Amino acid sequence: MANEPKAGGQATPDPAAAAPPAEPKKDAAAPAAAPAKGEDGKGTPPPAKADEGKGGEAAAGTGGKDGAAPPKPEAPAAIELAIPDGAEAFIGDEIMTEITDAAKAGGGSAEQAQAALEEIADKAAAKAERYRQETVNDPVYGGSNLEQTQQLAERTLDRMWPKGSAEAKELRQILTSTGMGNRRVVIGALANIGKLMSEDAPPGSGKAGGAATRDAADVLYGQQAKPS
Repeated sequence: MANEPKAGGQATPDPAAAAPPAEPKKDAAAPAAAPAKGEDGKGTPPPAKADEGKGGEAAAGTGGKDGAAPPKPEAPAAIELAIPDGAEAFIGDEIMTEITDAAKAGGGSAEQAQAALEEIADKAAAKAERYRQETVNDPVYGGSNLEQTQQLAERTLDRMWPKGSAEAKELRQILTSTGMGNRRVVIGALANIGKLMSEDAPPGSGKAGGAATRDAADVLYGQQAKPS
């Protein structure tokens, strides 16, 4: 409260009232946090660890705790396959070996290998029959001309390799197992070659005309694949 003025003078200001209000003190700065100490006890921070939350995914990707791939199922020591009845013309040793090796490598059972063999035989037989029907119904090489077509094709095969030779047997096996011996374009080509050979035969040679003595069905079906 200001002092009352004296007589004839000015009022004396109150020092407390005249002084400006004191500013609030600022908080002292917090001391800097000490750096984290590493495993060596120094200021070096420890190395960052892998995301522990994904540890399960990493283990699952490697196939096991140690990162090793899971072991493959053991295949039977020996797999014995039986060629289906009537499929001997379509199934050779090469196919049997391929199926057996695949079963052993993949851990398949003997039953699975046998089922695969039967499926291959069924498909080969169906394809050969489809080709045979195309040739039988062809107006040039089939129908009433089928027997002559077979005889001419047979003559060509006999002239390619000596009868009974390994090459002759292999060629006929390929034509039969693949069904190509029934296909119109193949047997037609063989028949055309046989016809050209007949026309080129000299008179009296006994090679002109359809003089083939072997069963003509062998050309289309082979010894083991004739229709019943």
